[in-house]
Amino acid sequence: MAGSITDIFSAMQNGVVALGNFKKQLAGSFNNISTQLATKAPSSAVLASSTAFVASIAGNSGAFTLNGASGITNTVNDILLSQGSTSQFGAVKADGTTVTVAAGVLSAPSSQANLSPITKSTSADVLLNNTATFFDGPSVAQGSSGTWFASGSIFVTDTAGAANITVKLWDGTTVIASGNVFLSIANVQTTIALSGFLTSPASNLKISAKDSTSTSGKILFNTTGASNDSTITAIRVA
Repeated sequence: MAGSITDIFSAMQNGVVALGNFKKQLAGSFNNISTQLATKAPSSAVLASSTAFVASIAGNSGAFTLNGASGITNTVNDILLSQGSTSQFGAVKADGTTVTVAAGVLSAPSSQANLSPITKSTSADVLLNNTATFFDGPSVAQGSSGTWFASGSIFVTDTAGAANITVKLWDGTTVIASGNVFLSIANVQTTIALSGFLTSPASNLKISAKDSTSTSGKILFNTTGASNDSTITAIRVA
């Protein structure tokens, strides 16, 4: 009986020691976990920098769909803009005024610059038969909007004798450029060229001439055989 009591107390003592050891191990584990959490926790600087990332675009958040048809694709951590075909233009801001977009197609409104030239030539000789009057040679109907560059020349002569021929490039109101040529004898032929810019033309751009000496002056149209001896070209530049 005495041995049994001794064994019981010995077992109890061993249990107390084991419990103490378990408490120490448990405390060590908690300390280790706390240390690891402190080590791996993001710093205040990292937390602060997270506010620099975009959370939404124009009030929209969540996943944004890329548009491969317009050349916008992605790889890991990158968004790519590339020209996948000749119909793609790259990065362009469509502001609805200078550049518009409809059904994915970018275009410039008709009010914007059109670099397609307008060219006209006279189809018959123009008689300069009044010394006080400018007679119209080649002209183009370009409209009244925008800024235009006009350039042209006329082929002139006087069949009667020496003559002064004055020429101007204009819209019927504003003279863009002007010049004068002296023909020393009858039937001498020469070319006079003029060019310049005009904004919001009042009417058709044209080259007009006046023979201030004789009523026998002419603007010629086909002395060369090309039917373009007196020609004007206009290009809208803005």
